[in-house]
Amino acid sequence: MANVGELLKTKREEKGLSLADVHEATKIAPQTIAALEENRFDAFPNKVYTRAFIRDYANFLGLDGAALADSYESEAEVPAVEKPEVRRGRGGFRRAFAAACVLVVLCAGGYTVYRYYENLGVSQPVKPKPKIHMNAKPQPKSEPIASPKPKAVDTSQQNPTKPTEEVVPPGQVKVELTAKTQPVWIWVKRNGKTELMKTLAVGETYTTVGKRIWVRAGAAYALGYKVNGKDMGMFGKPKQSGVNRTFP
Repeated sequence: MANVGELLKTKREEKGLSLADVHEATKIAPQTIAALEENRFDAFPNKVYTRAFIRDYANFLGLDGAALADSYESEAEVPAVEKPEVRRGRGGFRRAFAAACVLVVLCAGGYTVYRYYENLGVSQPVKPKPKIHMNAKPQPKSEPIASPKPKAVDTSQQNPTKPTEEVVPPGQVKVELTAKTQPVWIWVKRNGKTELMKTLAVGETYTTVGKRIWVRAGAAYALGYKVNGKDMGMFGKPKQSGVNRTFP
């Protein structure tokens, strides 16, 4: 049962979120979130409440909420099976048989959580892909060298920054977010309301326009951003995560 809470806490910390951040986004009380991460499931009225909170919290973190809730359910049933077997079995053979049954159930529950955690880890090795992307970037550089100089001038004239600035309505700001070297989880609020909460794939860009834009980035060191068409560099310092910025 400890694997359920540890998995939730590990995933939250990977995204650079605090308990307050999760509460603001899901409306789940901080003490309830802490109870889930510490496997204090006896703090809930019944299993129905426990399953609901596990499912909602896991889905918010990008996990399979239904599968994790089922894993909790299978492990929670173990004590109910264990007690009758131990009380009824008075002889040495019955006690040994009951202990063997409990061991089998525990192993099955532990294997279910292990497989789920293992599958979660397999879904994340997307990191090798950025290397392929970055190796592909030098190819465009070789093309301008082979092309005539006038074409290079024409290309720069086709992409001026002024048209981008003219698209932004007066009194508003345009923010562009791009995952550069690895997938990046972002949370975007426009004019005080949540507009987006997702993980950008490598090379993927998200653009938003509003009077006030608030952004939180998990792996901020891998996220590039532009404001009104101007390249501002990386969202965070090297190895920095959980960074907030407000525009303008």
